[in-house]
Amino acid sequence: MTAYILRRLAMMAPVAVIVTIIVFILIHLTPGDPARAYLGEEATPESVAAFRHELGLDQPLPVQYIVYLGNLLHGNLGNSIKSHEPVAQAIFERFPATFELGLTSLVFALVVALPAGIVGALRKDSAAGLVASVAPLVGVSLPNFFLGILLILVFGLYLRLFPPGGFTAFAESPIDNLRHLILPAISLGTVSAAINLRLMRSSLLEALAQDYVRTARAKGLAARLVTGRHALRNALIPVVTIVGIQVGLLLEGAFVTETIFAWPGIGRLAVEGIFMRDYPVVQGVVLVVALIYMCASLLVDVLYVYIDPRISYA
Repeated sequence: MTAYILRRLAMMAPVAVIVTIIVFILIHLTPGDPARAYLGEEATPESVAAFRHELGLDQPLPVQYIVYLGNLLHGNLGNSIKSHEPVAQAIFERFPATFELGLTSLVFALVVALPAGIVGALRKDSAAGLVASVAPLVGVSLPNFFLGILLILVFGLYLRLFPPGGFTAFAESPIDNLRHLILPAISLGTVSAAINLRLMRSSLLEALAQDYVRTARAKGLAARLVTGRHALRNALIPVVTIVGIQVGLLLEGAFVTETIFAWPGIGRLAVEGIFMRDYPVVQGVVLVVALIYMCASLLVDVLYVYIDPRISYA
């Protein structure tokens, strides 16, 4: 296992380099000029050219990438074109808000999906089973931006139960922080909850139909032990896999959700960087998201061994 983890960690370096190449090329192909976006449309061609030279944007793209990669190897993500703030510092300051939102959304998705999926599988012919089979279709069909706006209109503006947007640090007011967190967490976590519910239900139904479950029942084991010790542990493997993928999807969804709810995380930082053509900010955020996704994938592989001892990595 240790050798496998070390190999996976070593593989992250070339993957991260490939990510930087793709992002670097795509962002430079995006229409728009960072210098013009920063100086405004009324800026003279001379001032725009001087600003581009100051940023090094007048150099060929291969040269710009080599300079960027060299700075990256020294731990320097560059400075924001808009604020001149170091990108690493901006990400460090905003990451706790994104982590809080992403973690809460993931917990919401698991707390809702796993019990509902188990009940839907054990009582597949009841009303609960019908709800568990229909609810995922509804949840997946609602884009997070539409659901977010709907939650703001209903619970933020009409019923006035929760703030329609904004952020309060947990250290300042835990209660106010929670009130601001509920709506964006539900908006971001609903799709994940729907996917997890459907997968949990189908995986458990498949596990309950296996021969080892019938054998356990024939031995006279209690239904609770058969479900929990035998069927559920095997049914959790595909769920853990999809949860690892959802870590990256939640961070991607945070780009839209944070913008809608004015949540000061790295997703909103990236969106602001895209509109301002702030190349260093967008590249830095995407690289951090890619590294988090790779770490989550590695953690999922490690959890496989603890869920099913028959799994081993040579």
